[in-house]
Amino acid sequence: MGGDSVIQIKTPFDGGKTHSLIAIMHEARDWNATPVVIVGTTLEGKTRLWEFIEKQLTGKIELLKDPTSPGKNKLRELLGQHQPLVILIDELLEYITKAAGVKVGESTIANQTFAFI
Repeated sequence: MGGDSVIQIKTPFDGGKTHSLIAIMHEARDWNATPVVIVGTTLEGKTRLWEFIEKQLTGKIELLKDPTSPGKNKLRELLGQHQPLVILIDELLEYITKAAGVKVGESTIANQTFAFI
């Protein structure tokens, strides 16, 4: 499969982003791709996206258990083992807002998430 590895859907409020993501999730099954689904409205601020992704893919958190954003080598190792893969993220801003209140050393989970993204 070719094309961009990251696609961002931009539409105005109530413009159908969630419905588009649901359609992509169903299509991912036809592609034999593993879907990872992240919905920011359901996550707590203390959740770390990299751990959340690893848990969905493997059922456990071992490789990405550091409280700070993982480097690309660890992330590539995890994601490379689960190809093809589709990661769907909805309502990220709501999650980031909650994560801004959770400290990680001198940083916050929100700042670590920006580094991760």
